Amino acid sequence: GVNGLAKCVLMVAWSTAPPNAHLRTLNGHLDTEGFPCLFETECSDVVRNSQNVGVSSFGFGGTNARADIWGSCQEGPRSATRPNLKLCEFVDVLCPRCQGPMCWMCGISVPDVSAARLHRCSLVREGTHAYEYCSGCYSGSYLFGEPDKLDVQPFEEELFVVGTWSAWSVLHKVEHGSPGVYVFSAALSETLIERFHFVLGDDRSFCIYPSLDRAGTACRISGPDDRGRGRSWMIDGRREKKPAGTVYRISLTWHQETGEKRLEWEAGGTQLPKQIDPTNYEHRYYIVGSWEGFKFRRMTLVSAKQGIVEATFRVGVTGEEEFQFARDEDWGQVIHPAFPRAEEESVLVRGPDDGGNGRFWLVRGQQGEAIKVQLRVQEGHCTVTLNPGTRGEKAWETGRENQSFYLTGPFNNWGFSKMKAEAGHGTAGVHRYRLALGISGQETFQIVVDEDPLRTLFPVSNNAGSGEVLVQGPGHGEEHWLVRSSPGKMMEIVLDTNQQDRRKM
Repeated sequence: GVNGLAKCVLMVAWSTAPPNAHLRTLNGHLDTEGFPCLFETECSDVVRNSQNVGVSSFGFGGTNARADIWGSCQEGPRSATRPNLKLCEFVDVLCPRCQGPMCWMCGISVPDVSAARLHRCSLVREGTHAYEYCSGCYSGSYLFGEPDKLDVQPFEEELFVVGTWSAWSVLHKVEHGSPGVYVFSAALSETLIERFHFVLGDDRSFCIYPSLDRAGTACRISGPDDRGRGRSWMIDGRREKKPAGTVYRISLTWHQETGEKRLEWEAGGTQLPKQIDPTNYEHRYYIVGSWEGFKFRRMTLVSAKQGIVEATFRVGVTGEEEFQFARDEDWGQVIHPAFPRAEEESVLVRGPDDGGNGRFWLVRGQQGEAIKVQLRVQEGHCTVTLNPGTRGEKAWETGRENQSFYLTGPFNNWGFSKMKAEAGHGTAGVHRYRLALGISGQETFQIVVDEDPLRTLFPVSNNAGSGEVLVQGPGHGEEHWLVRSSPGKMMEIVLDTNQQDRRKM
């Protein structure tokens, strides 16, 4: 028994199941069918870095014993011991402003390409300047050292831009202005949303892109490389209150000596001769419904001037059907309801965005009943009308806010308490909620987008206080914020989506 226990300890320490001594052939009379076991004849990897192992002992005198242990692997390739930081090229954290990786100690920006050498902190910033932002976001001077040069631009390649104004189908050449500066201008389409990234040469996979998808100008710029799939910049005319047709002047500055890249855009700036006009491309809308296995089905254009398209379908044997819309067959431009299986007209229309997974309108009717659906997209406002002009007409519209935010936590039994959106000038994107503390004097909470648990804002570390750590999401996370004070005190929770520093949201 003691030998068996020692064997279990070694199995845990090495994350390996050793073979049974002298076992070559199983007894043919041993029935193991349906029994979850394996008789090892050679060392076997347990595919874990921690495990539970047990041994049973049956004595001749009738005494039985059982020992169970748990532990983590200490040796071998699955070792769970602390890593040797001296062997790491970088120990990095995310910069709160540009969301790019930086050295946790000196704040230097971590390059896209490995330097094939260990990093040694050598930057000392001026005076009492903090190291909270990376070297790319830091605008001060250095007492000692200077940031390493980044990838230098390969000037022999032409630079192109591709985006939603042409359904990602056309490469538009970017004009080369002053040395290291590339500029182009583009107009907003009827959705008031445009996304884009840059392509170097004629290889679409070799692109320049932000470190996060749907990024603004503050986000870290990565590339050129082939790792930019699914990441692009987004100009949102709805947030900036700009009408369709507004021309934006976009400039990419690529420093010839340091390789540093910076992106800026401005509405109503000086236009260039070769302006990208989304009206030159025929944008198409598709309905995605349960009656056709959620495949793209092109809608019929009713009025180009008013932005109205329509589609008809028949109710199947189940008596109900689900549907949503997609622009240019792009799952990143889906128009959908705020909640799944939406029937009530109070449910707001969302999109076009990538949040349509599982969110469909629901229509009920008799088998074979014909249903007509109209979609109108104009000046960023979407209206969905079911059976227009009939007694059973129903309509859904885009709300004043592009999305709603809710607090969830033990105080509301993990339900959803809506935050109030500010309506004043200059306060768009600011949401507030007044929370009364319970008898314990503390509450934990998360912030959920449109009551979707898979689109949650949460802190990097659990029980974080206000402004202490980065805000993560929207996504799925178990971490919560913690607010504490005297019992019964009213606390105000403020979410500011305009903040570039992800700690101050």
